[in-house]
Amino acid sequence: WEKEQNKLKIALTSGTLSHKQVLKDFIYPVLLETLEEYPEVELIIVGHIHLPSSFTKFSSRIHSAPFTSYSSYLNLLKQASIALVPLEVHPTTDAKSAIKWMEASMCGVASICSPVKAYTDVTTDQKDVLIASNLDEWRACLHALIEQPEKRQALAQRAYEAATRQF
Repeated sequence: WEKEQNKLKIALTSGTLSHKQVLKDFIYPVLLETLEEYPEVELIIVGHIHLPSSFTKFSSRIHSAPFTSYSSYLNLLKQASIALVPLEVHPTTDAKSAIKWMEASMCGVASICSPVKAYTDVTTDQKDVLIASNLDEWRACLHALIEQPEKRQALAQRAYEAATRQF
């Protein structure tokens, strides 16, 4: 898979299983709506994520890769225009690093992240990231980045600059 002008790819990646509830409550419903509403959208799923059967009708637009090498992961991430970075808001996730945002940013990909300290401490909402904490916010952020390519590209550029400055 490569970046294509007429396709918009959304990456959802996971190295751990610490996202189950946020995936079920927010991400899966928003992704299903998005695939239904935007025929140009495709998904790149990497890691420990098993999509529910409700995604089956969109299987031709979903590329799933199991947990893979780091270089393969980054190559897949570079093909995306948007990265979804959901985490449970919990004291244990506050101790996580901002690596998923950093990786996406260094790959030139705009991110939507959960409001955990790992991300809010190193990013600025609406400048180099979009922060979403509930179903409506995830939907609004994703739709804004799909419908406003200039906003998506500007956010990705500022995120790249912030990530290279900080890391």
